[in-house]
Parts: sequence; structure tokens; C-alpha cells
Amino acid sequence: MKFITSQKGVSLYLALMVMIILISIGLGISLIIVSQIKMIKGMGYSVVALYAADTGIERVLYEDKWCRQAGCSSLSWPCVDSTDCDDGRLGGSISGSLDTEIDYQVDFNDGATTIISRGAYKATKRAIEATR
Repeated sequence: MKFITSQKGVSLYLALMVMIILISIGLGISLIIVSQIKMIKGMGYSVVALYAADTGIERVLYEDKWCRQAGCSSLSWPCVDSTDCDDGRLGGSISGSLDTEIDYQVDFNDGATTIISRGAYKATKRAIEATR
């Protein structure tokens, strides 16, 4: 009889241990799922930031093209390519905004042979370097 009375709390202990293990597994899986959702959302932001950086490069190339075709005096901005234009930029930067949260910053050297454009959206930043 003593042996039976001393085993009264074992089933409660086993049930508690099984519940703790199941809760730990459930919380671990939830943590993995939440982190994956955040990463997927960040990938969408990354695409927008990449396209903003691409817009900056396209802007420099567009301005350079029109400087070469139209000449410096007919444009409202200074030429990017200083080799074709006496009053052109010797390098520098251009920045712009596509939306309230989407920005780009472009740095280029003399003649815009190397263009580095950085796009930003929310907390995500992406950069593109183009050489011609």
C-alpha cells in the first residue's frame, strides 16, 4: 500500500512536462514563421529600393544623352559629361525622390564613366554601380 500512495503525483508531473514540451515546440515554430514573414516583407522593400537606384542611373544617363544631343546652353541643368560641354559638371551627385518614402542618391565622376546610385525605401537600401 505504501508504494501506491507514493506515486500519486507522477501523472500530474508527466502531463506538465508534455505540455511544456508542446508549448516550446509551438513557440519555436511561431518564431520561425514570424521571422520568415518579416524577411519576405523586406524582400519587397528591397525590390522598390533597387528600382529607385535604377531610376537614379537612368536619370544621369538621360541628362548626359540630352547634353550631347542638344548642347549645354539649351538645357536647364548642367551637362553631366564635361568632355562634350565646357560648363559641364566635373562629377558630383544628383538626388531625387520618387515618393514620400522612396529616394535615390547618385554619385558620378568626370564624364559619368562610373555612376553609383543608391536607392532607399523604408529601412531598406540598395546600390547599383554602372561603368561605361
